This record gives sequence, C-alpha cells and structure tokens, in this order.
Amino acid sequence: MNRIFAIILLLSVQPVLAKTATNSKILATIVQRSNATQSDDLIIIQNGKILVRQSTGGGGDTLRSAQSVTKTIVALTYLLLMREGLAESLDVPLAKFYPSLAVSELKNRTVRSLLTHTSGIVDPVNLWNSSNFLQDVLSLKPQSPMYTTFNYSNAASLLMGDILDQSVPPTVGTDPVVAF
Repeated sequence: MNRIFAIILLLSVQPVLAKTATNSKILATIVQRSNATQSDDLIIIQNGKILVRQSTGGGGDTLRSAQSVTKTIVALTYLLLMREGLAESLDVPLAKFYPSLAVSELKNRTVRSLLTHTSGIVDPVNLWNSSNFLQDVLSLKPQSPMYTTFNYSNAASLLMGDILDQSVPPTVGTDPVVAF
C-alpha cells in the first residue's frame, strides 16, 4: 500500500510541478508525505530531469515487487509509447508480437484485452514458479471469448511487460527513469 501512495502522488502532482517549475515547497511536501507513509521509493521527474529520488528500503538499486500497482504503470507506459509513435494501437493482435501464436487461440487477442483483463487468459496455478513463464503464458488456452468476461490476470500483465520490452527501441536504454 505504501508504494501506491508514492506513485499516485507522483502522477497527480506532475501537472502542478509543470506549472510551477521547480517549486521546492511542493517538492518538500511530497517528500514529507512519502516519508510519513513509509513509502519504499519516491522519484519525481520533470522534463527528463530527476528532481527527487529516494529509497528507504535497501537502496535505490534494489529491485522490489510492486505487484498490482504495476498494471496501471504498464497501461500508462503503453499509452505513452502510442503517443510517441512507438506502439500501434490498443487493438493490435498478440500475433504481431508473437508470430508463434499464428495457430493459437490467443492470436487475435489484443493489447486492449490484456490491459482490461478481458483476454480470457486465466492465471495458471504455478505461474510464479515457472522458469519460462512467457512460454507458459503463451501456451494457455483462453477460458472465455475476448471482451466477455473480466478475469484479473497477472499472466496478461506479464505478457504486456514483454510487449513493452519489444516496443521500446534499444536506443532508449534500459533505465525506465531515463526513458520517460
């Protein structure tokens, strides 16, 4: 829950920061609230420049599982890629990213269906224990027709992470802070 506050706060104050340039009082308030809620990490970026970057749990280079909050960030990132012309539309079929799906029931499922949890993909029981989760997810059979049933799906989010990896040009680099 702590991480959610920092991310939502970052997204909600971004327009305020843009209008007020680098307002140290606003930044100090954000940092204070982040500390008060014991947020693990806080980063504020304006015009590609890191204004604040702090980590309270193990250092800034420690990988953490942000779990369900990443689904929102993945969707936002895909939309940003669309805006920049680096991703097509929400309705692009999965077969574009995974040619091996040409004969699969998943081939016509779309990015939109993954992001809205209506792809019909249901999480396998052993998803987190898999050494090759991508292949495991791609071999799943949809449990319902696209857009008909909501199934909260970590597997769909894992596919979206891979689709994002395929969509970002190598020249952007590997640090998402630098990329956006």
